[in-house]
Amino acid sequence: MKLAGKFSLLLFLAALTVTTLSAQAKPPVKQAAAAVPEHAGYQSALSDLNAARAYLNYLGANERIDVEETQAIDHIDKAMAKIKEIVKDEGLAGQSAPIDTQLKRGDRYRRALELVDKAERDCQHEKSDPRTNEMDHYARYHLGLAHKLVQQAIDNTAKAERGQR
Repeated sequence: MKLAGKFSLLLFLAALTVTTLSAQAKPPVKQAAAAVPEHAGYQSALSDLNAARAYLNYLGANERIDVEETQAIDHIDKAMAKIKEIVKDEGLAGQSAPIDTQLKRGDRYRRALELVDKAERDCQHEKSDPRTNEMDHYARYHLGLAHKLVQQAIDNTAKAERGQR
């Protein structure tokens, strides 16, 4: 064989070897997606409920706690206890961001209502587990009652503000 033919054969064999080796190589490993914590919806709900509770519990100068606030806080506490039971972690505090203490009372109530509603949506997004369905229903029942009581507090505050003008 001539030198050019031998060189061509050598290039062909080299290309064949590279192709074979690359086909046998393992595919690139994909990086795992960020792990979603178990019960992320319930953890988020606990944070929201802690903040809602703080908005309801905060009293400005010359303010007193109303019956609706007290009852709403009680229902929020019951919902939080059930959620903690569902996630089986008594130490799960559900941290919340500091509240805006500069808000007027009606605005604090509206913010608390938003957070109660968000917590209920967070609970709805959790996967259904037959073992915890009853506890989830109980927690959402108390969130519904808290919603009604906070809405009533908003309405009462609006009436009081209109009466002062």
